[in-house]
Amino acid sequence: MKRAVITGPTGAVGTALISELIKQKTEVAAVVRPGSKRIGNIPESQLVRIIECDLADLKSLPDKLDGADVFYHFGWDGT
Repeated sequence: MKRAVITGPTGAVGTALISELIKQKTEVAAVVRPGSKRIGNIPESQLVRIIECDLADLKSLPDKLDGADVFYHFGWDGT
């Protein structure tokens, strides 16, 4: 796996997964809601790219990505 997309990257599961993917040298597109106050929770790495996109607008996400091998959906609009 070379590229992963993660919604909900600021939560416990998302941050743990990003840390593991960094160890595996996998590029990560971390999809966060615009203006997220928790963006600082995302592990920093040259392999991680933060993409602002609201869950209600996921149809626009493919235009913001360079492709992906896997998509992890942990985002939830209830938080």
